[in-house]
Amino acid sequence: MPTAAQFSQSLRQFSKDTQADSLTMLNNLSTEALRRIVNRTPVRSGRAKANWRVSIGRQPANTREVPAGTPAFREGRDRLRRNRKLTDVFISNPVPYINALEQGSSKQAPAGMVRRTVRELQR
Repeated sequence: MPTAAQFSQSLRQFSKDTQADSLTMLNNLSTEALRRIVNRTPVRSGRAKANWRVSIGRQPANTREVPAGTPAFREGRDRLRRNRKLTDVFISNPVPYINALEQGSSKQAPAGMVRRTVRELQR
């Protein structure tokens, strides 16, 4: 039968393992969500697709747009790979017409990008 100290150590290890597994799941799920959202973003000029951003722990403060062609997925994925916090992950886009695209203004993505991804990943 384990001693109280051994039991306590087992609980601490379980807690560490659970947190590590949860962080891995958070980062993997967030990366998959970003991938789907970026891939579903309609492209005319590439501005909307390039401006998807990942922020960890707080909503993004920077609302400055980046030029079309910026690798939004790669930058977001790399930020998630470096994430060591089990906290909120925000995926956002500062282009002024992103809500119209999400609401189906483009025939390329009539079901939106974000809400479709969220529905799929909730399953």
